[in-house]
Amino acid sequence: MCRMLMASGRPVDIGGARLRVLLDMFRRASEEDPHLKAITGGEDLSHGDGWGYYMAWRGPHSGGEILYRSPLPVFDDEDGFLGLEMSLRMALESRWMVLIVHSRKASKGLPVTPLDVHPFHTLTPRGGSLVLAHNGSVELETLEASVVGRSDSLSLALELARLGSAEEVIGRLEDEEWRNRVARGGLNVAFALTEPGDGGFVVAGFLHDYRLPKEGDAGAFERYYAVSGVWGERFFIAMSSTIAELYGGVDALPLEKGTLVTQVLPLEGDLEPGLVEGLPVREEVSSIDGSLP
Repeated sequence: MCRMLMASGRPVDIGGARLRVLLDMFRRASEEDPHLKAITGGEDLSHGDGWGYYMAWRGPHSGGEILYRSPLPVFDDEDGFLGLEMSLRMALESRWMVLIVHSRKASKGLPVTPLDVHPFHTLTPRGGSLVLAHNGSVELETLEASVVGRSDSLSLALELARLGSAEEVIGRLEDEEWRNRVARGGLNVAFALTEPGDGGFVVAGFLHDYRLPKEGDAGAFERYYAVSGVWGERFFIAMSSTIAELYGGVDALPLEKGTLVTQVLPLEGDLEPGLVEGLPVREEVSSIDGSLP
């Protein structure tokens, strides 16, 4: 169980001010989450079992990539969060950027170690990489790449990475039958897959799906797994329900269950408009304050 925030696209459209506000809301949601309290019967309130982020960007003449994972709670890790804010300054000056931020509440019986903190970085058979963060739980016996005794999200990352290509990963995530078989709870998945070589590119994506429990308060689980988004022609942002509620922006709209949004980011050249797939067309949102013009 986790809280997640993802942004992809042109920084000028994502908006530095908006993104900094959302990161602050991410920390607050990780520390005190009424939806987590509801689904755990009041036993848990915070996502304090580690946190991490992945950031990649490409500028006119250079680029960068950072993966940070810590067993500390994000609301206590002042140095780590300061590092994120400093890295963000570089990324906001680039042609495009990808950011995945995740805080973890470990499922019962699973370890709390740096090895189990998201995002996970895995290699593909074609020499690329897949970075993945996940909110929910999966049925390990349905996966060929299962790792027993570690975070089940690690197994999900390995399962998708072994497919090898962006086309195959997207195809698997689009497969509703596969999602129903694999999901034990939430299947909210943020990922960035790099295809290397000439004409290489990055596919950034977010899947919003979940499977309600047979017993318990289904409404509470729906509210916990709900995801909202902000998007335009050249960018998208996806965020867990608690973050969206704290943010309160009129530009954040609920995503339908089963939504898979993807964006292709070229390793060379400018980011063209209209490359965000899986979301309805809407007016461009302001890059300054997040409001519709």
